[in-house]
Amino acid sequence: METTNEITALFNLLDDPDEEVFGLVSGKIINYGKSIIPNLEHLWETVPDETIQTRVEILIHRLYYNDLKEDFSKWAAAGQQDLAMGAMLSCKFQYPEMSTTPVLQEIEKIRRNIWLELNNYLTPLEQIKIVTSILFSYYGLKGKETSYTTANEFC
Repeated sequence: METTNEITALFNLLDDPDEEVFGLVSGKIINYGKSIIPNLEHLWETVPDETIQTRVEILIHRLYYNDLKEDFSKWAAAGQQDLAMGAMLSCKFQYPEMSTTPVLQEIEKIRRNIWLELNNYLTPLEQIKIVTSILFSYYGLKGKETSYTTANEFC
């Protein structure tokens, strides 16, 4: 996003100690939407004051959260709830910059490889062997003991 005089003025007001001023300034910044995040990240990197950095972090998290809420609303409003898309949206809470397109492409590649190996003449046991062989041998997936306190294992 291009830096305008209004954005520069809003960024300069982030160091104001009055919480009411910060509330108004943050509301204006939030209204710009997700497109202002690169400007906020640049501000975070260049400002030495820790209180401003903390406020900028709060704004970035709030923008990502608002964007995620909007994505969940769109997903819920769509008549067809795709569970994989819902899981990826849940992962975006932990990894806000995650793009769903590469993940969906990888899942489609795995599905296509499994589909090519299956046919109607295989028994269910043979089909399971093919699926597990492709997942665990070809793609190298492996099981791991679950630690419910580690969010990375679920994303």
